[in-house]
This record gives sequence, C-alpha cells and structure tokens, in this order.
Amino acid sequence: METVRAKMSRLGIIDHVSRLSRKHRYREGWVFSGKLGKSMALLARLVEDQRARAHCAQEQKDGDLL
Repeated sequence: METVRAKMSRLGIIDHVSRLSRKHRYREGWVFSGKLGKSMALLARLVEDQRARAHCAQEQKDGDLL
C-alpha cells in the first residue's frame, strides 16, 4: 500500500495533508490533488474532440462513396 501511495503521490494524483491544515479540519491523511480534477476535465474534452473529428471524417468518407 505504501508503494502505491508513493507512486500516486509522484504522479500528482494525491497530496499529503498535514494535521496542521485548517482547510482540512486539522485531519492528517491523503486527499486527491487539485491537478487531478483539472487533468480529468482536460482528458474528457480531448476525448470528445477526437470523437467529433472521427465522426466528421466518417461523414466525409460516406459522402465520397456516394
């Protein structure tokens, strides 16, 4: 578990929270990082853009066949 936690921390998926953090109600532990949410939103947009491009390319191929 420590190995996985260390890897996720290096990748920027999770951040360690100190017990001195008022933002997290003085609880110590691990939380998802802010970068993770932004990265997931960007990835979702990229996937949607790729789907739209693939759909346009398919319509062009169909038009060429006709």
